[in-house]
Amino acid sequence: RVFCLQMKTVEIDFESSFDDLFRVVAWYRVRRLALVLLIWVLLVLVVGSIVIYGAGGPSVIEGTSALAMAGFLCLLPIVVVLLNWFAWRREAGIAFRSVEPTHVTFSEEMIRFASDSHRSETLWSRLNKMRETQRDLIFFPQQNVFFSIAKRFITEPELNGIRAFVSNAIGKRAKLFTK
Repeated sequence: RVFCLQMKTVEIDFESSFDDLFRVVAWYRVRRLALVLLIWVLLVLVVGSIVIYGAGGPSVIEGTSALAMAGFLCLLPIVVVLLNWFAWRREAGIAFRSVEPTHVTFSEEMIRFASDSHRSETLWSRLNKMRETQRDLIFFPQQNVFFSIAKRFITEPELNGIRAFVSNAIGKRAKLFTK
């Protein structure tokens, strides 16, 4: 573990757990799920009210009660949420099978990753965006490609150094979580 202000680098060793990966996958996918559910609710309300009141009122729709129909329509979003939760767990499990100890170096120019099977460098100028949550740092080298580092592997001085590198290099493309 090295944090050197004179050399302007932060070095961290980490190995993501399944929970780390699941948390980041859920964070990334939950906005899309919320949008789908919002559209579903609006469609059900609009189309449902047109069908119910267009058919002569809420009391009877071809022998079924409107309440039973509404209950069925409300059950579908719950099923969608559960299916997404299982899909996110599966995605995190697939990613977890390839996890290995990784050494990452942050400098003023780039991020450098090194593990037994992989080495990469990403220039700050090539980084699409960066997001910091309460528990993770999430880097997007491309629009829909990301890698994360759990903040539990990072001390407060190291985190401040990383924040300084990120804010200096990519500015508004970074959303940092500051106290």
